[in-house]
Amino acid sequence: APPSNGGGTAPDGEISPETSKRICDHMNKDHAVSVYAMAKSVIKVKSGWSITDARLLNVKLSGCKVKAVMCSGVMCEMEQAEFMFDPPLKSSSEIRKRMVEIHNQLLTPKLHWLVTKPVCLILLTITLVMGYGVIGLGVRGMIDTIDGAKMFSLYLSKVFGSTRIFVLFIRFMFYFTVVAHFLEAVYGLYHCRNTLKLGAKQQFLWSFLLATVGYPIMLEFSPFLAVAMANEAAKKES
Repeated sequence: APPSNGGGTAPDGEISPETSKRICDHMNKDHAVSVYAMAKSVIKVKSGWSITDARLLNVKLSGCKVKAVMCSGVMCEMEQAEFMFDPPLKSSSEIRKRMVEIHNQLLTPKLHWLVTKPVCLILLTITLVMGYGVIGLGVRGMIDTIDGAKMFSLYLSKVFGSTRIFVLFIRFMFYFTVVAHFLEAVYGLYHCRNTLKLGAKQQFLWSFLLATVGYPIMLEFSPFLAVAMANEAAKKES
């Protein structure tokens, strides 16, 4: 987190240019994922484009200015925006605590993604249906239920050879999904704690969502992780 900035106040009560530069340099060098998250939250990224670089330009009591470079293939463009502090800082000494809060806030996943993101909702529904069949009905119960729908049973028999083979395939896919999501959740928890330095709430939410639907949540998680890991690699090389 940014160092304490006591004594970094200009005569008008604002954060001094020297302190602002020191904070920006520190954030850009050591906390690139926080800067990336701020840029992502205030700059609209067009479909098919992605933020390839984000920089903190200055910090004031009211907020900070961020710059982002967005690219799509060989085409790139730059945009700046203001990230406002809510509430505004009272002095430069509050910047350390506020940046930690912003880091955790912007890297907190949303539970409503499970129903508002179509892919998440579809995968969640499929997993629940498979779980009901495998755990609730069992192999015999699923076979009897499917055989009760003659046309569906006939279609499955043509595709899979028999209803039983289809049911065994569903059972395999359910347990494969459970194991895969568990491994994704463990992977996410590890990097939440050790790479992204997130709080307990954020660690739980990412792990829970990854364990629930897996891949579409990993797509949300991966950009933050990629920025943080690239930042760590750059620090080791410098």
